[in-house]
Amino acid sequence: MTACLVRVLVGLAGVYTPGDGYTPTHGIRADGRRYDPNELAVAMRHVPLGTRVRICRDRPAGPCVRAVVRDRGPYWRCCPKHGCGAGQTCPLGVYRSIVDVTPAVARALSIRGMGRVRVEIVGSKRVTR
Repeated sequence: MTACLVRVLVGLAGVYTPGDGYTPTHGIRADGRRYDPNELAVAMRHVPLGTRVRICRDRPAGPCVRAVVRDRGPYWRCCPKHGCGAGQTCPLGVYRSIVDVTPAVARALSIRGMGRVRVEIVGSKRVTR
């Protein structure tokens, strides 16, 4: 089955890691599996679990990586400049990212904290493993 492009989103990506308040509860993701920071996985709110996506840095000739939607998110977070904790009010306002990525995806895209990305949702068969 060949993949086809279904939708493209451009916006902020946040990195979610253990202990940051955005990591899945008790290390279990929405798909029922244990969170693995080395997996090429992302969290998106309204895309079905198991959907393949292609994420690129939103800049000329930016790196790209293929990943799988494994979790739900992102949720509200503070701007990267102030690094306010969850639930606190940031003096600059709260940013809404379109995707949360694992540290493995962030490394591949050279993202630290938050970065602007282009997410291509690919309409192919869903990944179950």
